[in-house]
Amino acid sequence: MVVVVAVAMGFVLLLPEFARTYWVRLGIGLDSITDNPDIYLSGRVQSWNTILQFIWDNPWQVLLGIGYKTLPYTHYLGRPVIADNMYLSLLVETGVLGFSALIAMNVAILRVSWKALRRGSLHGTWIFCFWIGESLQMLSGDILTYWRVLPVYFWVLAQASLEERGARPAA
Repeated sequence: MVVVVAVAMGFVLLLPEFARTYWVRLGIGLDSITDNPDIYLSGRVQSWNTILQFIWDNPWQVLLGIGYKTLPYTHYLGRPVIADNMYLSLLVETGVLGFSALIAMNVAILRVSWKALRRGSLHGTWIFCFWIGESLQMLSGDILTYWRVLPVYFWVLAQASLEERGARPAA
């Protein structure tokens, strides 16, 4: 973090004209971000508000869910909604049971990888750090739909699990 701040400060001090132009070109000002964050978040705030309102208005419906992967294709919430939040979409689509399964899966992955990390496993360290990032990224995207790479992640998790149990991982 210190390096990032130092580089940014050096950029501003050594090349102030270029830094100012760069900042203006980005078009980002703290006042405009706080005034209308939905512009900078690609409409996510409106989608999240729609989903949260549905949850508030239909708690019993949310208990069982409306069907996996239906939000973008149904007018059930008044219009098709891209959740851009794994937790909200799973809660509405699969209900409390599906949402709980996602939380349990995240906890299990982090628990196994943490144990492997503590034993000095490279696989455990990698999957632990990576899955913390994945869990946080689930707040702003439906990242489990990128299923093509999940086998790689689960292979690393399997290696970490084998290492954590003292077994020799496959090469």
